[in-house]
Amino acid sequence: MAINPNVLQGTSLQNDPAYGVLKAAKSAQTAHTIGSIGGSLGGGALGAIAGTMISPGVGTLIGGMLGSMAGNAVGNGIASAVTQPKLNQAFQNQTNTYLQQDQTMQSQVFGAINSGAI
Repeated sequence: MAINPNVLQGTSLQNDPAYGVLKAAKSAQTAHTIGSIGGSLGGGALGAIAGTMISPGVGTLIGGMLGSMAGNAVGNGIASAVTQPKLNQAFQNQTNTYLQQDQTMQSQVFGAINSGAI
């Protein structure tokens, strides 16, 4: 699912704890796209060169395809390694914020109950 960059604007959304997660997800999506395309292109070129050295024609085709698949996997792996810590931290921050809000609300409710207001 693509994230619409226009949704990531505005002060009301920036105050939402999920905003950090959306930003991290958007940058992760971009990194995976770049890693996938870049890895496929680079791997395909290297595979085609290696395949040409082994067997021109058929080797070029097969080497290019195998190199492209391997490059795609490597590119996605690098993108995951780079973006996963940021995503994890964003989710942790969001969770902590929601927990703090919940604890504050519970404290207010219990305070009202203990004071006899409720």
